[in-house]
Amino acid sequence: MTGRRSRDKGARAERAIVRLLQEQGIVAEKISGMYKAGADLRVPLLAVDRAVEVKCRAAGFRQLYDWLNGRDALIVKADRREPLVVVRLSLAADFAKLERPLTQCSTKSRMPVWRKWREPASPHTLAW
Repeated sequence: MTGRRSRDKGARAERAIVRLLQEQGIVAEKISGMYKAGADLRVPLLAVDRAVEVKCRAAGFRQLYDWLNGRDALIVKADRREPLVVVRLSLAADFAKLERPLTQCSTKSRMPVWRKWREPASPHTLAW
């Protein structure tokens, strides 16, 4: 695929995802542009503007879709890297609509406190 066709395909995917999120009542904004470094979308979650990257491939993610088939979520982890959670956009939108009330968050930051991932001592255990 030529550069222009690839760029246009990515822009179409970004616009489609913004539209799908907005139809679910989630605020989402396309912020990427030609020759503009940074994230593709901005989605405010838990009182913070989250940077979202969109990748679109014809068959490049087939294995992820196969693993996710019949499951609600997929967790993948590379050596010495933080695990990633893969969910369908519809489920992610449901999660976004269930933001925790501010009364359950820290009064100082208004954000829930999450423990940071650390590498386990043993390769057979997960550590938080």
